[in-house]
Amino acid sequence: MQRNQQNLNYYGATQIKEFGVFLDNYDVQLQRLASNISLEEPTTPTVSIRLDTSKEDLSCIQLVDTDNKILNKILYTFSALCHEVDSLRDEFEDMVREFQCFDESLDDNTEQLREESLVTLDRSSLLAISGRIELLTRIKCYFERIVEVSVTIVLQLGALFDPSNKFGHFNHSSWELDLMFNYIADLMFMPLLFDVVLTNSKFKTYWKFYVKQIRALKLNPKKLTKPVKTDQIYDLNKAIDEIAIWLDENAYKHVLEAMFNAKQKLVMESATMFADRFLKYLKQRTTEAAGLSASLSSNDETTTVVKLNAMVNLYHYMFVSIDKSVLKGLMDVNEKFCGVPLMGKVLWIPDDFFRKYGHKTIRDCDRNDYRKARDAHLTYRRKSLAKDILVYCIQISSWLVRIGAAFKSTKHDTTLDVLRQKCGLIFEGIHYAQEISFLVQSVTSLHWYMQESINRQMFQAVGKLLEYLQCVNNFFDSNQQAIAETNQFIIQHLQHKIFIIVVNSKKKLITEAKQAKAKKSEVFIDKLSAFHVIERCMSGPANRTRLTIARLAVSISDPKQSLTPESYEKIRLLLDQIDTLLDYYGKTAQIEPFNPFNDTSMALNNIHSLVRMEPLLVGGQYLCIKEHVKRYLSNTYYTLASISQHDWKIYKEMRCQAASYQIESIEDQLPKQTLEQGLDVLEIMHNIEQFVSHYVYNLNFQIFIEQSSNNNFLNTVSIGHIANSLRRHGNGIINTTVNYTFQFLRQKFFTFSHFLYDEQIKARLTSDAKYFLENAESLNQTYDYERAHAFNRRIKNLGLSDAGETYMDLFRKLICHIGNAMGYVRMIRSGALHECTEATVYLPMIDQPLNFTAYTKEEVLHDTTVSAAEILEHDINSLCNNYRIDTNYFRLLVNAFLTLRHAENIHLQNFYMIIPPLTINFVEYIIKAKEKITKKDKIGALFTDDGFAIGK
Repeated sequence: MQRNQQNLNYYGATQIKEFGVFLDNYDVQLQRLASNISLEEPTTPTVSIRLDTSKEDLSCIQLVDTDNKILNKILYTFSALCHEVDSLRDEFEDMVREFQCFDESLDDNTEQLREESLVTLDRSSLLAISGRIELLTRIKCYFERIVEVSVTIVLQLGALFDPSNKFGHFNHSSWELDLMFNYIADLMFMPLLFDVVLTNSKFKTYWKFYVKQIRALKLNPKKLTKPVKTDQIYDLNKAIDEIAIWLDENAYKHVLEAMFNAKQKLVMESATMFADRFLKYLKQRTTEAAGLSASLSSNDETTTVVKLNAMVNLYHYMFVSIDKSVLKGLMDVNEKFCGVPLMGKVLWIPDDFFRKYGHKTIRDCDRNDYRKARDAHLTYRRKSLAKDILVYCIQISSWLVRIGAAFKSTKHDTTLDVLRQKCGLIFEGIHYAQEISFLVQSVTSLHWYMQESINRQMFQAVGKLLEYLQCVNNFFDSNQQAIAETNQFIIQHLQHKIFIIVVNSKKKLITEAKQAKAKKSEVFIDKLSAFHVIERCMSGPANRTRLTIARLAVSISDPKQSLTPESYEKIRLLLDQIDTLLDYYGKTAQIEPFNPFNDTSMALNNIHSLVRMEPLLVGGQYLCIKEHVKRYLSNTYYTLASISQHDWKIYKEMRCQAASYQIESIEDQLPKQTLEQGLDVLEIMHNIEQFVSHYVYNLNFQIFIEQSSNNNFLNTVSIGHIANSLRRHGNGIINTTVNYTFQFLRQKFFTFSHFLYDEQIKARLTSDAKYFLENAESLNQTYDYERAHAFNRRIKNLGLSDAGETYMDLFRKLICHIGNAMGYVRMIRSGALHECTEATVYLPMIDQPLNFTAYTKEEVLHDTTVSAAEILEHDINSLCNNYRIDTNYFRLLVNAFLTLRHAENIHLQNFYMIIPPLTINFVEYIIKAKEKITKKDKIGALFTDDGFAIGK
């Protein structure tokens, strides 16, 4: 028994030892894996953290439950209305995004659909509208809810301002209800934004034809393939008519009319108080908007400008007149913000808004030139964008270093200084993200609205800004857990600061209540009840409902008397900070989603996961991301390659890069070209007459230069261009080019002969030749300069052409054209030599015989190898023979024209006598042309024309 126990102990110790070795090895492997993971690169967390603090078991009635029943009713009524507006605002963005996706899915046939009598309706698009009636019905119900809520807010504010209603000891004249006007501004902003989206959509055109078709069915139900009851068609038309009310780009106007009708129900005293508070609110908001920078930095600032215009217009519709200072301030604000991006490419334009919805008084006061202001703003953006990129590069780099160091520590340090530092860094990052997002959206949407193309520098700048924005996004994504924990500590600290301010104010209020008379004690009790509501809201989880109730309690509690100005402003700022943190973590992230192709650290994994993704069902249609990207890249590459064929190598590299991600684009099959290729030899050959007349030749550099052009640069043709073209077409084109040139010279030679055969010209040349022969010895075999000038004067007396040119000028041009053609032949020969030289640069010996074939036969290699050696030897010999081109093409041309040396062409023998006056004419011409260069005159400016030297 004892021995068995010893064996068991031995086996147990062995197992424990083996298990310990296993744990040690496992620990070593874990440490090795942990060391291989780079903590510097941003990693996307497996689980996305989203703090949803909007749900709690405590209802609004319990939050506002105090002994003051009237205060409870007021707070609960307005908090419920504010909560409804918040729900509408959250629902609005999703609804508009869905509508924009549906609009993008419609076929782009809007231009054809405008011609009603000539178009066949696009059945697919109209059927798509029928399939999304549910969305359109939700839009109708949504705006009906907006009308109902906005009317209710106006009526409740009117009841609050009604002097006949008794609200205890509250003095409504001291209430600060700017919060409710902010919510009214939200209600006016949403239909206005939808109208702008609808105006820039393709849906509106299809919708008109869809309504027309539905109404036609009501008149002629027999068109339907299936029998349908008349009542059903009637109900459908009625539903379509109700939907069409909100899809006519007048949703904002319908809300205006509803608000005006609600105002009519208010009593006189209540309406007057409402108008005074409304005007006070507008003055305050106008002052705030005027203080905004011309470069808006967040979505809140952009919507502030639009909401201000919507609210001023609403005031006009409700109360007709308005303070002129408000109108002047509004015009100044609109001149500064002449185009405000709202959602995607949607741009709010103040002049369009006033033209469509503005009250007559506002339109009469508006004297701004918004078009000029937008041009100036776009020009400023183009000039300052490079500087902004440098500034953001420094700021974001510094921010990443600082926030990385702050969140790198794994210790939970919750001291006040650390929380203050982290809070400032989080807000700073959100601020940078909003600034860059607005800047990119502003630049792109303004270019789209003004229909101006984005140049290459601007495009690169926008891409750089998106990279910076992605850096901010990567940090927040990779540090969600740490930021979420810090966020809770920050919110609790901000709540604590508000709580301390309220407690101190309560103590002060209680002291004042004890010193006051008994009649005023009830007033202090009501104010203390409001402070009690604020304390209760700040004692629980921070959510929008608690913040709204706290703001209402602060507004209704007569803050100017209950709180010091510093305390009131501090509470307002702290509530705004909590609201921003809730927006960031409680709703959709404010950092816009970006294309994963721009993420350099995770690009490969993201792209491979996207191209392997199954087709998605979007808007009732299947979307295959891989096929969509493939089609987009193929169209883009083809368009760019057809515009600039010299960049074909760049697009080829792009295709190869896309192929590495399993995205095979379609080859464009376009001819390839380089910047050094220039004009093609075939193109010059087919247009030789235009070429020699529009280009001038330089004999020393062997280059043709375009005489004039409307562009900023002149085209040139050099030996390198000819060599590249010959490399493409082959050397066989040389003889064809010489033959074409010979045919051209035959035509020019006929004109040349016709000029010399003219009686006036022939007589003067014969006279000069006779004089020169008789006085050759006395003239010392030279031609008199004065006689050449006299010859030109006599020719000038024969008349001028329509362009003011003499016959000598025309003859000089003819000689230049002949010389240009001969210079082109000379350049062809030089280009062929250049091309052969480049081809033989890697051959060590070109003068010694080649024995590839003999060597392969000696080694008794395969017949295929011997044949390949023969072909190689033949090609090298041909290349070497071409390298030693000894063909004199000028001699060939001379031999071709020898047949013209006939008695019938004896008048050509006196050509040598016209060379001196012709030379003087050319010298005068070239001097004038060079003087025009110094005077920067583009017309007729030249610095060379050596075609004359070759031609004569």
